[in-house]
Amino acid sequence: MIKLFASDIDNTLENDSFPLSERVKKAMVEMQKKGVTLVLATGRILKSVLPMIEAFEMERFHGYAICHGGSLVYDCSSKEIIESLDIKPEGLAELYAYAKEHQLGYCCDQRDAVICTEYGPGPAYDFEVVGMDVILSRLHFMSYIKEPVFKSGFTASKEVLDEKTADAIARFSKDYTIYRATPTNIDITVAKASKGQALANLVKRLGLKKEEILALGDGDNDIGMIELAGIGLAIGNGSVAIKKAADRVLDRVEREGVLKAIELALQG
Repeated sequence: MIKLFASDIDNTLENDSFPLSERVKKAMVEMQKKGVTLVLATGRILKSVLPMIEAFEMERFHGYAICHGGSLVYDCSSKEIIESLDIKPEGLAELYAYAKEHQLGYCCDQRDAVICTEYGPGPAYDFEVVGMDVILSRLHFMSYIKEPVFKSGFTASKEVLDEKTADAIARFSKDYTIYRATPTNIDITVAKASKGQALANLVKRLGLKKEEILALGDGDNDIGMIELAGIGLAIGNGSVAIKKAADRVLDRVEREGVLKAIELALQG
């Protein structure tokens, strides 16, 4: 029996051309009414996830949100942060210097906004689709960082990142979790932070077993979650790697593939 349903958000529940549907909202609420705990796992900042938490009534059903790519875990009922890991200032300075050297945009998450050196495709998606506040600064970037940074990253065109990703991963993978989150974004968290690790910690906290977990995602950064789960699912528009790792590939996000995942959760 599935007791916990973990899902990515962007390109899994919605995307820039297909906003979250009323059918999915209703199905998520009905699933929780039947005793399944919902966990949203995303690279987004917490503030931008709160509207979805409200839409899914997760406070009422004691859900959880894994944000900033796994660096922060939020209890929707108590409204408390139960786990957080941040990048230290010296690490931020090193990453910022690398971005400038390689002519990449650089972004840092704060609790309520994303601070960026460039308004590229990644920050544009965050601002225009997700609804995050984005602060742009080239000359005084580091001065805007007032709070712990739970996730940072590089942003550029797909073509540029196709050339730069391997070098960035080779340079920083020893000290950080670093991955190509989207065609235009490389996300970076501390080495111990990932969606999979955050979910593993939460599962242990809740005393659940592998066979009681279902996880759904679209990207390589979701593979850790689906490997942890008894039922690991990939959305139809997902990456080649996650489709290979998944137990089953569902329909695309715009065809509401998540509804099949919910059906499987209630059957399992």
